[in-house]
Amino acid sequence: MIGIIAFSIPSLIYLFFGWSMKYWPQEAVDNSMVSWFPAQNLIDQEIAAYQGSWMDQMSHRIPAAIFLQTFIFLMWHGWRAAGLMLISKSVSFEKITRPLAAVGRTALTNYLAQTIICTLIFYGHGLGLFARAERKEQVLFIIGIWLVQLIISTAWLRWFRFGPVEWIWRSLTYFKIQPFRN
Repeated sequence: MIGIIAFSIPSLIYLFFGWSMKYWPQEAVDNSMVSWFPAQNLIDQEIAAYQGSWMDQMSHRIPAAIFLQTFIFLMWHGWRAAGLMLISKSVSFEKITRPLAAVGRTALTNYLAQTIICTLIFYGHGLGLFARAERKEQVLFIIGIWLVQLIISTAWLRWFRFGPVEWIWRSLTYFKIQPFRN
């Protein structure tokens, strides 16, 4: 029960803010709406940055990363992770968690693979599909990448102890080539 409550906290916070907006001063509502409905020139600047070179992207990526990796991470993912951990302790989800555990054991390899694949698909130094692919197409890309990673990670760990990047990381950490095969 505590896990479900923890998992629900971000949604409850969003619902509370949505409900309470009718009581906010108009200026506060207008300031909040700017982030939901940015001016066309701001949208055009962001699209141009992401379709441009790596350095052109930095003017948008750095502030966005700082915001997403601090406030959003703590408010959304921290509560969700805590809730899922508590829920998983109370119920057996072995069929679901085994493939997820495999992705977790090869997390650095999967993270780097996702980064490379998605930047080559969406950014200007690749296919440049940023702002060209619809949201539903983007979701299909992500679901496809995740399914492939679930399958490959599970299969990989049948024969090997670590993901390839994790093996390199461990070998460098311990100053000794680590055993690779199971």
